[in-house]
Amino acid sequence: MRLVDNGEADCALWIVATSTATPEWKQSVPTIALTCAPDRFRSPPDVAIAVGSPGVDHDAVEHLATAGTLTAVRARKRSNALSVADAIGKIAAALPAARPC
Repeated sequence: MRLVDNGEADCALWIVATSTATPEWKQSVPTIALTCAPDRFRSPPDVAIAVGSPGVDHDAVEHLATAGTLTAVRARKRSNALSVADAIGKIAAALPAARPC
C-alpha cells in the first residue's frame, strides 16, 4: 500500500478470491484485479478478471489456524469459475517470452 500511496508503483495486481475486500490506497494506479467481487471497487480496475472462490467454486487447500496446518477442501458449490491459479497461468502464457538482459 505504501508504494501506491507514495506514487512509486507503476501498476498493482489485486488478488482477493475469498472475500469482497478492495484496495484502500489513496492514490490512483493502473490496477489488474483478480477477484470474486469486481463490482465492489470504489473506482473500477483497469482490468477485472472474475475468479471463483476456493472451497466454494473449486477445490482448494486452506490454512487451518486452529491446527496450524493445511487441509484439502472440496468445492461446496462447484462452478466453471476461473481459479486464481488458472487466471495467472493464462496471463503468463500471453506474455512474451522472457529474454536475458
